[in-house]
Amino acid sequence: MDRGLAVLHTLAAGTSPHASRASWTLALAELDRGNSAKARQLTLAAPTLAASVPGREILARIALAEGTRAETLRIYQELGEQSADAMIFLSKEAFAAGDFDQAWKWTAKLAQRFPEQPAFRRNLLAIDSAAKLKNP
Repeated sequence: MDRGLAVLHTLAAGTSPHASRASWTLALAELDRGNSAKARQLTLAAPTLAASVPGREILARIALAEGTRAETLRIYQELGEQSADAMIFLSKEAFAAGDFDQAWKWTAKLAQRFPEQPAFRRNLLAIDSAAKLKNP
């Protein structure tokens, strides 16, 4: 593992087309290790990554890990339909808040984008059930 991370650090520091992907992988590894500060530093040090959808998804995950829900929500709202991660997060947040219209909106988009995933269709049924209980 350490040898692989060393290779990724070398790639991330370079100018090859693979530098951004190496930085992304390193940032995810640091986030998995619980080192959100290092993950943020790696992401922001690679401008191409930081501006990309995957980079912004990492920044949202970092904010969530650090307990900064407002920042997480802001990033995911900005990403919107560009990111499955964002749509999943926004759907869950809306459902938890009882905003079934928004939960439905995001989950329906996910079901359309990923028709092979029956979980999204099941979630739409759960949203319908919860909405009926709230407004019989």
